[in-house]
Amino acid sequence: MDRHVIRITLCLTFILAGWAANSQSKWVPELQLPLKGETAAYGKDLTISQYLVKEVPLKTKEDGCRAELSIFYFRVNWKGIVDSIYVEGNLNRIAVDVISKNIYSTSNKWKIPKITSPRSECWFIFPFFDAGRSNVCSEDRLRYRNQLLQVLQMYSGSKQTTDRLGRVLLPPNDLVLLSNH
Repeated sequence: MDRHVIRITLCLTFILAGWAANSQSKWVPELQLPLKGETAAYGKDLTISQYLVKEVPLKTKEDGCRAELSIFYFRVNWKGIVDSIYVEGNLNRIAVDVISKNIYSTSNKWKIPKITSPRSECWFIFPFFDAGRSNVCSEDRLRYRNQLLQVLQMYSGSKQTTDRLGRVLLPPNDLVLLSNH
């Protein structure tokens, strides 16, 4: 396995291990969904995870066996503005840029809690996984991808919670079906 695969697996493991810890009451803004005009083009209301991945280009067949995972950490301040983003993982630069742009576009769309001070802030964690577009891959790559898919499916089926540092864990992106090519 290459270093990126091991690093991403460890990172996801640490997030999920900390995810089990529940947070005490803390300052958490809520994204106001649906974002009327912005989601109308999709013909349905979008979840926060669907909104964050809108317009993300899917990988081509040339790299259809390479699984990619990046975890986006972003902070919403007391004014409802996203003022920081940090990304870890091996997702391609174009997808990282589109998701980062979508995260920043949520600024001023957050419902701020009634009790707020200039020191109020909330970190969010959003994992994005691209499994690739092909099932015609080496056995090792298929096994690794299937393990990540299982972890992400467990994660996406759970209620929103916080990790041990109090960061809000958002559900991962919806997974795209694979082809047999």
